[in-house]
Amino acid sequence: VWRLNAVLLTRSTSRGRSRRAGPSTTRDRVSAGTHTGEVTVEGTSQVEIRSVMRRLVFFAIAISVIIGVVILVDFSTFVSAVAGLPRETVLILIVLLTISAIIKAIRWAYYLRAAQLDISWQDGMTTYLAGMSASALPGGSVLPARLAQEHGHVRMREAASGIFVSFTADTIAISLVAYAGMLAMRRPGGNFVLPALGFLIAATVIAMGRSERVWRVVGRLLSRWRLTRGWLSKEEDLHYRVAALMRVRVIATGVGFSTVTTLISAAILFTVANGLTFTGLSAIESVYVHGVSEVAAMVIPVPAGIGISDSSMAGLMTSLGIGWVRATYVVLAIRSVDLLF
Repeated sequence: VWRLNAVLLTRSTSRGRSRRAGPSTTRDRVSAGTHTGEVTVEGTSQVEIRSVMRRLVFFAIAISVIIGVVILVDFSTFVSAVAGLPRETVLILIVLLTISAIIKAIRWAYYLRAAQLDISWQDGMTTYLAGMSASALPGGSVLPARLAQEHGHVRMREAASGIFVSFTADTIAISLVAYAGMLAMRRPGGNFVLPALGFLIAATVIAMGRSERVWRVVGRLLSRWRLTRGWLSKEEDLHYRVAALMRVRVIATGVGFSTVTTLISAAILFTVANGLTFTGLSAIESVYVHGVSEVAAMVIPVPAGIGISDSSMAGLMTSLGIGWVRATYVVLAIRSVDLLF
């Protein structure tokens, strides 16, 4: 809404200027815009208007999904089920979430220091813990990089290299966990496409980080499509910081951190599923469900994996004998507890 107001304000301001010194006709105004590569109507870029409309459509879809969940889910039963969790289960969830947050904070500080940035371990950890407040929002993972700028001589674009290597390590670790879970559950061979794609994405990202030539080639490919054009970085020195992190030792350490946090998330799923359902999940089933749902969210090109992870988790639990309604309760409970934490 703020962006749309800015566009309308630009349009009205341009209209006033065009009356004094602009082209005299609409045809002149359109032709004047084509010289700069964009078709404009009274100073307003059509590309900018389409961008605003896409955002409005995205938020409309998100609101529709929320309304659909509110209508279909019996929240009184859900609240009663969550409130009925034993105190031991709630205590275990708090302990697991705390351990996971501390490990992720240490991992973030490790990435910043491995990138040769002037920041202490304490400041690196606190920037991540403070940035958790926006982790539930699309693009909220950028906030720790912004907060790192408040300490020492660190710039946001330099700290963003930690997000780059974090995505790489997470993709490898989650793909490994998903692959191990599929092997343990003896899934059909076609299911292994998801972790294979995850390994392929991680290998491409590593090649981009280590080679400037590959970085430029992939950048040119992404710039061809409007959907992927926004993924490109406009900072020239980002590749230098990313290359400093794309070392075997840093990536291996990051994969170790990510594997531990992924297994902790699987333990959270195990705890909640066995507390809210009669059938429950075994430890191996929890690792399988969480790993596959997370790797699906990384592989399928949806911003922030919105809806992919939750729907995959509920569908996989349903395939293992848990009813759809109870599976939805488990997913909602995990997201609610994580958001509140």
